[in-house]
Parts: sequence; C-alpha cells; structure tokens
Amino acid sequence: MKFKLHYIIIALVGVLSFACEPLDEINDELDGSYTGPLRKDLKYELEPSDYVTISKLAQEDATTPEELEKAEQIAVDTVLYPGISVDYIPLVIDDIFKGYGTKSISEITFRLAEDVGAGAEATAEYYEMQPARFWKFSPVIEIDMNSDKAFYQYITDYVKVDDELGVYWEAKYLPYGRDLYYGSTAKYYNFDLVYHNRANSSRDMEGEAEIDPVLAELYDASELVKLEEVLIERVVEGLEVMLQQHYKASGAEILSNGVTITYKVMATCRFDDRSNQIMTCNFNCTKASPEPEFELLSGPEFSVKK
Repeated sequence: MKFKLHYIIIALVGVLSFACEPLDEINDELDGSYTGPLRKDLKYELEPSDYVTISKLAQEDATTPEELEKAEQIAVDTVLYPGISVDYIPLVIDDIFKGYGTKSISEITFRLAEDVGAGAEATAEYYEMQPARFWKFSPVIEIDMNSDKAFYQYITDYVKVDDELGVYWEAKYLPYGRDLYYGSTAKYYNFDLVYHNRANSSRDMEGEAEIDPVLAELYDASELVKLEEVLIERVVEGLEVMLQQHYKASGAEILSNGVTITYKVMATCRFDDRSNQIMTCNFNCTKASPEPEFELLSGPEFSVKK
C-alpha cells in the first residue's frame, strides 16, 4: 500500500512539472516578457491561398447579404476590400511570422479594391507584434514631399544655419536654391543625384575639392557606383532632417493606441541619366516632439515617376 501511494505521488508531481512549462509561456505572453528575435524588416505578399483563407473567415463573420457577397469575391478576384485587411491579415501572418519578439514589424503587400468589381491596386500595410503575442495593424502617416515645396525647403534651410553643413551652402547652387550636401531644392521639388553637378559644384574657383572632397574624389576616380551610393545615403539623411524640422514643434508621436506609427516619406530623385524616380523610405519615431528623432525602418525603394 505504501509503495502504491508513493507511486501515485510521483506521478502527480510529474504531471504538475509538465504542466508548469506551458503556464510559464502563457504568463510570459501576458506580461510581455517573451523575448523572440526582434525584426523590423519582415515582408510578405499575400498568395492566392491566403485570399481563400480570408474569404472563408469573412464569410463566417458576415451578417448581411452585402458582406457575404464581398467575402465570397475575395477568393474569386484575389482582392481585399477596405476594412477587411485589418481584421484578417493578422490571422494569416500569425503562422508565417511566428515567434518574433514584441515590436517586430512586418510589411504585408496585397491587392486592394474599393468595391466589388472595381480595379485592384497593390498596396502595403504594416503590422506590429504586440506583447500578448498577436499582430496588430500599425498606422502609416504618408508624406509626399512633391505635394509642397516646403518639405524640401526644410532641408535647405537646415543646411544654411548648421555649423558643420553651412559650408555646403555655396554660390554655385544658390540660383537653384539647392544645398551641396543633401542636394535638396524647393524650386524643382527634388534631390539632385547627377554626378557632375554634385562633384563639380563641390570645388572652389581653382578646381580644388575643398568643399566636398568625398564626392569630387569618387567622381575623378570614376567610382560612380560608390558615388551614387553616397548620394543616396545623404538623401536618406535629408529625409530624417525634413521629418525632424517638420515635426519640431509638435505632431511627431511614437505610438497610436499602443502601436508604433510608421512615417512613409516619398521624394523625387533626379539621377545621372536624367530620369526622375520616386524614393520611398519608412521611418519610426524614436523620440516624440518637440525635439523628435527618427530612425530608418525600411528603404530606400525606387519607382519611376509617372
């Protein structure tokens, strides 16, 4: 009898020990102490099977004939409609991006149509991993610098008064209102990435590369790939300057309803082949106004300006 009782006690202890681990995991999720890998560059494009999954889920949740019709068309046309993505994309990507740490961000691309039968366009939304281990829609604030020359002017004005960059505001570019460091101009609503413009304008009257030896030396050595990389890096820095100046007084927030805000910035770059391309970069705010700070989340990506 004693042997039997001892055996039962051991068995119970084993069951309790085994059950402890899942409970610990649940507690970790609830208190936000789970530490998975932190990634802010996750990307995924919905596949046809994902639209089928979302269609089935939306059909189950439909409460009107109109909602049911839209839900069925999701699988047929492989499109989502406004409001659908926020509810169902987190369920789809939960298995795809499993195990990532709190504050990880994923960029999800999908086809969006305004209504049944309307044309679909590729669009992207951001989702952030929450402490309770689920993905939540992350709001995006879009800034199209081509909509207002003031966005470019923020940068040139900053260069004029900055102690270190003031030297880059030189007479050769004054007629265009463009600074030599970032290449921003409010007059033409763009960043100048034309090699000889930037390299030669960085020389003094005797042709010496005193103002910006980095660009001049790369140009003289025909290291044009590296030169373009440097110019693009400076443009990205310029976008951060624009955000800081634009939101200097107020408006820049890190979170919205507990979710990180993404700042999507689009600007025009004029390349050496004279093509105009739209540069897109995404930023997060790491310090709120009145002295905001931003960090690059993803990009730059380029598309031909229409």
